[in-house]
Amino acid sequence: MSFIKFTAVIISKRKGRHLARADELGIAASPATTQRGALRNLKLAVYAELKQAAATGRLADLLNDAGYPGMVILFKDVTATLERFVWNQDTITLRLPRIRKRTRGTKKSR
Repeated sequence: MSFIKFTAVIISKRKGRHLARADELGIAASPATTQRGALRNLKLAVYAELKQAAATGRLADLLNDAGYPGMVILFKDVTATLERFVWNQDTITLRLPRIRKRTRGTKKSR
């Protein structure tokens, strides 16, 4: 049996609304009222996506695109945990564009 490790990111949208996503795989789950429920929804969403990819024959491509070694899944009797290969990881800071307030009825002159 093979396993996959991925990072679950939980975002609290507002009180009682939590959203979980797996950024490596590009999958987000439906919102839940608790963090635990959001993780459960994410696990179900990831499993469903992996199961559908396996059924259509694109599981190796999906894993390779996400940074996981897809060759391990070709062996039936191998017990392995797929871990994502990260070349480099950094925190990026970008300046947000300025929001211009326009009042109604006034037009900019050129």
